[in-house]
Amino acid sequence: MEIDGMAVDKQVSDNRFNRKITFAVVITSIVATLGGLIFGFDIGISVGRLTAAIGRRNIMVMEGFTFFAGAFINGAAQNISMLILGRILLGFGVGFTNQVAKHRV
Repeated sequence: MEIDGMAVDKQVSDNRFNRKITFAVVITSIVATLGGLIFGFDIGISVGRLTAAIGRRNIMVMEGFTFFAGAFINGAAQNISMLILGRILLGFGVGFTNQVAKHRV
């Protein structure tokens, strides 16, 4: 069959991917999920204590500088190490600011 000058076979089969959920996939998913949960909980506890110690506004200013440093490093990156470092700083900026900023819906 031909559609707009392109030949299309009715029995196209895409077997490039093995679509089985293996034990390794399940374990990897569980470990990644628990790692994210523990990391998020730890950040929440750390930010709460830090906020109580030095104040919400000061934390937000500090995280603004963290965002800026991460964006600057990513923008000036010359290699993969700089990209990773910039991404880590941006991640801390997002995490801390999300915990400290007021949420309005």
